[in-house]
Amino acid sequence: MGLRVVQWATGGVGVAAIKGVLEHPDLDLAGCWVHSPDKAGRDVGEIIGTEPLGITATSSIDDILALDADAVIYSPLMANPDEVTALLRSGKNVVTPVGWLYPSERSAAPMREAALEGNATLHGTGMAPGGISEKFPLLFSAFSTGVTFVRAEEFSDLRTYEAPDVLRHVMGFGEIPEKALTGPMQKMLDSGFIQAVKMVVDKMGFKADPKVRATQDVAVASAPIDSPLGVIEPGQVAGRKFHWEALVGGEVVVRVTVNWLMGEENLDPAWTFGPAGQRYEMEVRGNPDITIAVKGFHSEIGGEGPEYGIVGTAAHCVNSVPAVCAAEPGILTSAIDRDHLVGQIAVAQHGNCHVRYLVGPADAPHRDGDRRCARLQVRGEHLRFSHQCGRQAVDRHTVGCHAGREMMHEAVQARLARRVVGTHHAAGESRDRGDEQDASESSLDHGRQHLLRQQERRGQVDGKGGVP
Repeated sequence: MGLRVVQWATGGVGVAAIKGVLEHPDLDLAGCWVHSPDKAGRDVGEIIGTEPLGITATSSIDDILALDADAVIYSPLMANPDEVTALLRSGKNVVTPVGWLYPSERSAAPMREAALEGNATLHGTGMAPGGISEKFPLLFSAFSTGVTFVRAEEFSDLRTYEAPDVLRHVMGFGEIPEKALTGPMQKMLDSGFIQAVKMVVDKMGFKADPKVRATQDVAVASAPIDSPLGVIEPGQVAGRKFHWEALVGGEVVVRVTVNWLMGEENLDPAWTFGPAGQRYEMEVRGNPDITIAVKGFHSEIGGEGPEYGIVGTAAHCVNSVPAVCAAEPGILTSAIDRDHLVGQIAVAQHGNCHVRYLVGPADAPHRDGDRRCARLQVRGEHLRFSHQCGRQAVDRHTVGCHAGREMMHEAVQARLARRVVGTHHAAGESRDRGDEQDASESSLDHGRQHLLRQQERRGQVDGKGGVP
């Protein structure tokens, strides 16, 4: 007999998760919670389109709390912390793609308290965020030294995403730009992706600014575009980009980007996925530079069957259940908790002195303030230095103290020859992840209420799946 698993919600991720549990040799489906009254009381097999499974769906949280189960895969469109704490207190481990990937201490406190009370574990995971946005770039960073930049990026054609209400009323497609840019999508994405960026920053050791920079852009249709929500007319939103960036001294060291397009034609600006097409892409700059493109999670336009990215999200949740059930009570953020599994950033420190140097080809122009200009800071005073090493060069300036010259020599010998970029930050500067994440997480309440109002009007609260 395997671990007994409950599925919470039967949208796209939920249906895929149920099928994944049924296929997993160590898991057994024990129950299913649904939001829609039309689904309550029905056999779960009927809901997911298979033979009867002998398990009846319920819309009662009390039924689920009373159930003998080891874990709950919690995948509603929007998370409700009260539901999750209740599940944890009932002794059920929770695996979810909708939150708590890498929460701040402040936002994690009530969840941890509930988990400890119930002797259970909470784990946030998924595709992006939850995997390709942070965990896998961190894993690949172990194949490089002197890491200076980490990027994760999604390139997806949403014409395969058959959830018209979510596309329009949550994601902003088919709306005018002003409405899309002020809609709930940015806030809904911020919580998870900010946590993803923070995880990379902390695991890599970047001394980044406390605030993650979040920006968004839209492209509009320049001619009618067919889409799952109907025809998108000229002037309406047909493409969206979101960026989350961590900065050190004004330079981006971690970037996560989402590119969502309704095809690559008739867009203004003329955004495309490039020759590589739809994919997830990860990049680590160091010694050596690494770029990994992942394909297979994007369904064919007009094809049959589920969106593979949703299936992948569900699979990551399902396959995490055994490890989560075996973990210590509390919050499990990542399996990448040991330094030897993660690459190290390029930084030279010398007592109270921190050196930052940026390398470029010997024949490249060098300017003060340019990425290739080396800068040394000793107790608040900028001292610039020069060095020539093979094909590498830095700007030619003078060094005004013995300590600076010693640091320059050590830094250049140890790092510069390996074509790396160091970072400099004032020692002892605090990084408070709590305020920013708490603000983004609390804003989800507004987004959830907005979504529920839209769905209640259409009688589709369960929808067809979560945001990709």
